[in-house]
Amino acid sequence: MKSFVEKYKPKSSNEIPQKLEELRELIKNKKHILIYGPTGSCKTSSIYAIANELDYETIEINASDFRTKDQIDSIIGSASKQQSLFQKQKILLIDEVDCLSGKEDRGGAQAIVNILKYSNFPIVLTANNLDNEKLKEIKKLVNKIEFKPVSSKEIIFIIKNICEKENIKYSEEGLKNIVINSNWDLRAALNELQSEKQQLLRGLRRKGISVNKLIERYDKPLRGILFSYASQFVNENGRTKSTPFISNELKRYNAKYLGGNTTLIPPSKVPKFIKNRRDLEKWFETDILKGRYCKVIYLALIDIKNNTFWKTYLPYKQKRPRFHSIGEVLDPEDILSEKELKAISISEMIRDGNIGWLAATILTPKELETIMNCQTIIENKLGNPSLRLLSQDNMVKPLAEALAPYIGSADSVAKTIVDEARFWDSKLK
Repeated sequence: MKSFVEKYKPKSSNEIPQKLEELRELIKNKKHILIYGPTGSCKTSSIYAIANELDYETIEINASDFRTKDQIDSIIGSASKQQSLFQKQKILLIDEVDCLSGKEDRGGAQAIVNILKYSNFPIVLTANNLDNEKLKEIKKLVNKIEFKPVSSKEIIFIIKNICEKENIKYSEEGLKNIVINSNWDLRAALNELQSEKQQLLRGLRRKGISVNKLIERYDKPLRGILFSYASQFVNENGRTKSTPFISNELKRYNAKYLGGNTTLIPPSKVPKFIKNRRDLEKWFETDILKGRYCKVIYLALIDIKNNTFWKTYLPYKQKRPRFHSIGEVLDPEDILSEKELKAISISEMIRDGNIGWLAATILTPKELETIMNCQTIIENKLGNPSLRLLSQDNMVKPLAEALAPYIGSADSVAKTIVDEARFWDSKLK
């Protein structure tokens, strides 16, 4: 059985939800190109669609499979010197070129550089990001084109058409959930449509929804153990010996270091029997100390829902707090079980006005991480606007002003947030 990704592979450029005019012209003029963008943004499929329209032959290798100089030379190097068997023009496609790294890459990057210098055929490379040091020389020899994540509207349009062709019953809510869980990865959306599985955890791990938002929406206490200590000793043969045993014990509880010797045991790892101070002290004596000695500065059972900014509940002031919020420290599975995560209504979070989620289609991974970490501060500054309020045009300016201290493209991000909010407001009514 063919996958939907293969079965509905675009055959023409008008089926690709990206602007391809520049890419097409560069290929026709035999220029070398590096397309970069997130997974599922149609980088590879756009090349095949254009090649089909121009009647070009496409020769492809994946850099994650062919990484050495000899392997690349034997396929792409030879193809770059020979005319097509069918007397056609051709495109040489090197997919996932950012996978060239480590010991497995023995001269692969340099081989690509050499081929780029003498090839008479257009070479197109794809990458998820441009940070790989081995791409440094390659980037000097190519025209770079960025592909943005596919928009929510485009993904819904595509999967709705496939549903109709496959006679799949669907609901607007179901399509919306596929977009949410796919994190704007069109390939992932098609795979999820076919498998009919909700991949909530994957979406959360990829920062579609911030941990702080999960904490805010959870309607029960989320108890963690905050612990700060100084010295540690073991008594051996009547002599006291300093030894770092605490960190080894805390690893069993997936403890998160907040700075110095201050740690947090996340809610999902707190033993169920701990309900009060007495239980906490008994656990600490029997399960952590085990007859050893530790000078405790602070040991407390806390509700992280009420202490989102950790610097406010430490017993001493931090001159330079390592983290702005507890959401920077924890992963989704640190606070909720898989069952609880699956039961969460992401729609409600979006309806509340989640600017991080709404802006994710236009932000780089680094920018998205910054916005997620500072999201509570930004939304408080805006008066915690709902999705309905964010969908109004007059929100562009205040959004841009609130975002400006954290990212460089505040104006365009603000416009995207308003556009996405308007789209989702209509879908969630």
